[in-house]
Amino acid sequence: AQLEKLRSEVTADVKGKKLSAELDAMTQKADKLAKDYSTTQVSLERLKQEKAKLSSQNSQLEKQLDAALRKTNLLQAEIQKWSAGNDTVVKGKMAEKDKVIDQIMKEHMAQAQEIERLKGELENAETLAAAARKDAIKAREDLEEIKELQRTTEALKQTVTTTGIRITPSGKKVDTPAPAPVEKTVEQQQTVVVQQPAPAPAPVVTPEPEKPALSPEVLKQYNDAFAEAEKQEKAGELDEAMWKYLIAADLNPDAWQPHMAMSRLYLKAEKADKAKQEYEKALRLGMSRNKEHETTLDQAIQKVNK
Repeated sequence: AQLEKLRSEVTADVKGKKLSAELDAMTQKADKLAKDYSTTQVSLERLKQEKAKLSSQNSQLEKQLDAALRKTNLLQAEIQKWSAGNDTVVKGKMAEKDKVIDQIMKEHMAQAQEIERLKGELENAETLAAAARKDAIKAREDLEEIKELQRTTEALKQTVTTTGIRITPSGKKVDTPAPAPVEKTVEQQQTVVVQQPAPAPAPVVTPEPEKPALSPEVLKQYNDAFAEAEKQEKAGELDEAMWKYLIAADLNPDAWQPHMAMSRLYLKAEKADKAKQEYEKALRLGMSRNKEHETTLDQAIQKVNK
């Protein structure tokens, strides 16, 4: 029985190490995706600034074009005035007008082409950012599943240690058989002294360390991320809203509001199991039970089971 117990512990320990390795790999992947997303966001902001700058230049060129057209009209008036005069003066004024118009039109076309190019880069960057957000959300989901599996493994390992239950290779629980009673002689039966078991020592309760309060800067980042997520959720941009709620949850791990919001989004995406996980996290963090949400969750789970 002790050998089986040791084997179960070794098996659970090996599984735990394997899950820890997978957890580290998924964490690295999530960090890389977050860095890629941050880089994409910086490029996106730069492109937006360049687009705004070019739009401003385009407006200035349009103003210059209007000024040139007004100047052209003045030149035409002068040409008409001088048409009866020197032909050389008329040709000079016409050449000057054409030169000014050609230069302005060339600059205007160049700026228009640059704006179109930046629009294409901006659309491509937005597409890449959306893909990066989806990959990061998927990596976060996988990471949470591995953590949940690791917690289940640790609980199973604790159960094996405390109850003596061993797990067969097929996954069935088998109670460890009690040792067979030993027959005693008459003399032994007459001299048996019942000994009371020694009282177990009182468990040492180690107080949990107090969690540091959020700094004003982090609290502001949390509030901004949560407000932006709510705004995007109302606008129907569910992927962007999910990403912002994830950021808010990372900034303030003790807040239940982001997890409740993510549960709501997972329901909209018809992912009932994920919605249930986030709702349970919100409850563990101190949220009061929401009967209406629980009813919706139950209906969604029943629909999946059917």
